Amino acid sequence: MTTRTDAHRPSAINPLDYQFVAHDYYGSAFGMDEALKGERNAFRAHMASTGGKFSGHEHGGTCFVCGAAAMYVAKFFHPKSNTYIVTGEDCANKMHMGDARAFRSFRDKVGEVREAAAGKLKAQKTLDAAGLNKAWDIYVAGANTDAEMIVRDIVAKLVKYGSISEKQEAFIARLLRQIADAPAIAAQRAGSLKAMRFFTVGSMNHSKVTRTSAPRRAMRPRWWTTTSTFHGFACRLHLASVAAPSSIGGVSSSRSASVGGPVPHGSASRWAFLKCAPK
Repeated sequence: MTTRTDAHRPSAINPLDYQFVAHDYYGSAFGMDEALKGERNAFRAHMASTGGKFSGHEHGGTCFVCGAAAMYVAKFFHPKSNTYIVTGEDCANKMHMGDARAFRSFRDKVGEVREAAAGKLKAQKTLDAAGLNKAWDIYVAGANTDAEMIVRDIVAKLVKYGSISEKQEAFIARLLRQIADAPAIAAQRAGSLKAMRFFTVGSMNHSKVTRTSAPRRAMRPRWWTTTSTFHGFACRLHLASVAAPSSIGGVSSSRSASVGGPVPHGSASRWAFLKCAPK
């Protein structure tokens, strides 16, 4: 083995000569981009400000000090040589080059993200196997409707616990069909509402009062009221007539009697305009 002569070897390193810059994780990258973005951006910005490079000495593994293979690492700047080194947690702690609590916090954060990423990968495979891949798309994109919110909630439980029941899978399938059919149903309803503005049925009355002779002299005359009600389409002028109502489509007639005087009635207009439905 070649004897090391670099300034970063364990026997020569001086912790006071180093500045902590950022943490990093060298394990599986699946699902880690967002979690590591802040640390990696901070390191890139620091490197850009100094113009420094990673030390080029031979060290074997990922740790520039002891040569061990480490997944959780810390990156330090060495101003005297304008270079950067990477260390594992053990070397950083032994040489007091980093904050042990910050390192543990970083490990815990990455561990949570790794666990969530593994759960997401398993959930995605489970949904694909069940033919419910659209549910994963909704989970990733976010929910806009009640049905999508329910789908997203079930998928979140799948990610967290690793499995869902057959009934939940069947329920997701029904919700996905409902979501897929929603645009067509909405368009159909919109068309129906548009048509209703022109074909809303209304009604109007026309009344005619007729005096008839009393059947006997001792009795007072009677008043007969014939009312014709027309039911027709809105936005049009219609005739409501008591004449031959049975020959006019949509017209119905009724008759009532009173003794002594005519009963009060509404408008006696033979023509009326049915109002349009509001838009």
